[in-house]
Amino acid sequence: MKLVVKRREIKELAEGWILLYGRRKVGKSYLLKNFFQHDEYYDVLNDGSIWAK
Repeated sequence: MKLVVKRREIKELAEGWILLYGRRKVGKSYLLKNFFQHDEYYDVLNDGSIWAK
């Protein structure tokens, strides 16, 4: 079964660069990984290290 969640933010966020931040465990990574076509993205951790994906 495939879960489909329609978000009103998708059109606005898909138009260019975005910075997504917020509280823990609210679905930020899920939103990016499942609703956007991207060439690459970066996670910046609390200690300042960067992970390219």
